[in-house]
Amino acid sequence: MQYIDAILGQVVPIISEASKSQFGLMSLVALIVLAIVLLFLYLTARTRPVLSFVLALVVIEIEPEELEAVAIESKRTIEIDEFVAKKEIDELYLNSPYYLVPDGEVGQQAFAVIREAIRKEGMVALGRIVFTSREHVIALEPRGKGLLGVTLRYPYEIRKEDEYFDDIADEKIPKDMLELASHIVETKAGHFEPEKFEDQYEDALKELIRKKQSGQPIERPERREPAKVINLMDALRRSVEASRESAKRAPAAKARGGQSERPKKKKSR
Repeated sequence: MQYIDAILGQVVPIISEASKSQFGLMSLVALIVLAIVLLFLYLTARTRPVLSFVLALVVIEIEPEELEAVAIESKRTIEIDEFVAKKEIDELYLNSPYYLVPDGEVGQQAFAVIREAIRKEGMVALGRIVFTSREHVIALEPRGKGLLGVTLRYPYEIRKEDEYFDDIADEKIPKDMLELASHIVETKAGHFEPEKFEDQYEDALKELIRKKQSGQPIERPERREPAKVINLMDALRRSVEASRESAKRAPAAKARGGQSERPKKKKSR
């Protein structure tokens, strides 16, 4: 019983304090749920270590002004730490691209020197920049007369691929199916032309705004039937099976044809 009192002794003051803050209602609901979970864990716990873990759960509420205290002041400068080969940067870490230009005439020469140096060496500059109240790692590379800066994700933001790919079975791919798939890839080969990309939602939104401005009635479009998605592997299997069946029928037909062409023996009287 004293353990329940200890749990409530930690939770009740927090609930009381939360009701006075600007996040009152949401915090209160969350803390009540937490109290129920703590009580459930206590009732199902059979050892003191588990109970100690339950008592160690504490909710810490941080006020907005406290978050502002840890915010980093934004700067207009980039601190370069090192230079690395571009091929060493895993694409998973690439985040958002930005165009970078020199700040006034004073910085133009230094900007040009850095740009041409990394262009000549084929390297990428890694630096740090502060904006939106937090520090970002940024990769700089030459692009025309300027620089392209791409912010990089931190390692804790990258999920391990093993968590997703380990369950994929190791399939034994038939040679003929692989050749057929390769043929399809070759026939569909093209060039990267982003101007062909169409944002259908953006176009529909512009059309909606145009109709609203002109006072035209807005009709809700009829719900379309989902498009029939063709599974590539199923299509490949059907193609391979069909070619195999054709190959099997061809020798049989040839054999029958050969038998029919043989001269018939005449019976002698």
